[in-house]
Amino acid sequence: MAEVLARALALRSRHDKANLEVTLGLHRLVVPAAAANDAVDAATSRGLPYGRTRDFLRNLLVRALCERYVDLAGVPAEGSELDGILRRAPALKSALDRRCPTVAPATLVSELLSGPGCCRPLATAS
Repeated sequence: MAEVLARALALRSRHDKANLEVTLGLHRLVVPAAAANDAVDAATSRGLPYGRTRDFLRNLLVRALCERYVDLAGVPAEGSELDGILRRAPALKSALDRRCPTVAPATLVSELLSGPGCCRPLATAS
């Protein structure tokens, strides 16, 4: 059962066509969809548990946004809250949810048990 749950969670991570765009003051930081999707691949290839994969993906996306900031505005001042500001950006959460959505354990099990064909083996066993 644990393997089934792990596979079901792994199938939730996916690519998205939308760029990750965060506006920070006068700067619009854009991580192209291809780069964000490469981050999804890098995160999922590590074989981490789903929650840690999501955290790792968040870190990769924040790093990409920081790199875009440095390209546009230079290195932020020491003591800058750039990392925290980017982590709290609604656009980051949205991009993360599209690529690696959160799911409650009860919801996942319910979806698996109510999905098409879930009871077919039970119906044919006599």
